[in-house]
Amino acid sequence: MKVTVEQLQQELEKQGLMDLVEKHRGAEEVPHLLNRFLVARKHKLKDAMKMIRQDLEWRETEKVLEIRNRTSREVLNAEINPQGKQLHDELFPHGFLGTCRMGRPVLYLRFGRDFDAEKLDKNAHLTHEDLARYNIWMMERVAAKMNFEGQWVVVVDLEGWHLGQMTIRNMKYVKQFADKNSLHYPERAGKIFLINVPSVFSKCWSLMKPWLDDVTREKIGLYRSPEQWIPAISELMDLSMLPKRVGGNANLEYDSHSLDPSDSEYRTVTA
Repeated sequence: MKVTVEQLQQELEKQGLMDLVEKHRGAEEVPHLLNRFLVARKHKLKDAMKMIRQDLEWRETEKVLEIRNRTSREVLNAEINPQGKQLHDELFPHGFLGTCRMGRPVLYLRFGRDFDAEKLDKNAHLTHEDLARYNIWMMERVAAKMNFEGQWVVVVDLEGWHLGQMTIRNMKYVKQFADKNSLHYPERAGKIFLINVPSVFSKCWSLMKPWLDDVTREKIGLYRSPEQWIPAISELMDLSMLPKRVGGNANLEYDSHSLDPSDSEYRTVTA
């Protein structure tokens, strides 16, 4: 018999963990949060409890609440290393686009020809730990823009990606991104669009798929051309939200500041 949200909450209260759940839940309602962890662990009480406990311990250790409330400049120490943030945004254009028709925030990530984690390390002086912390911040900021149902939509632009980018450093970056999302943001993905996917990406995808759980894999769509992905994306969101360079109707620019906690309006993100 499946464990219910009520049973999971009772166990959390019994073990004195509900105060931490309340502390870290943000705007998400408790039943939705607990249900995400139950679904991720196939409604097994022991497994769901273990996952939540580890997530709460991680959030306390990493001081995730403090990270969540910083700006992108603060997370990347732009006051000390301004060139680092500038190069980071040039090699990895990304930002908040708005919300889809279901009210879910839409995140744009461009892992195209320019992305190079090793260059971020050597030239921008951003370590693996710096990038990991930034990814935590990015996910927390998207979560802060959610409605009560707690899911997001991600558009990943792979235009220009090539086999030369399958370096150990780049793959390590992608794997830690996938691992952290799986462990600490279960069932957050409503839909993930991989657009402008080059044919050579199939080799990389075969390595990445095992890093993802079955449910997440089913939510990922791979599209090679605008003729393929425009109809798919238009079912969920207004194409005017996308930049013209990827088939949208708007002349948008993107930067990471669109995710900053000080934003009260949707702002443009640098691509």
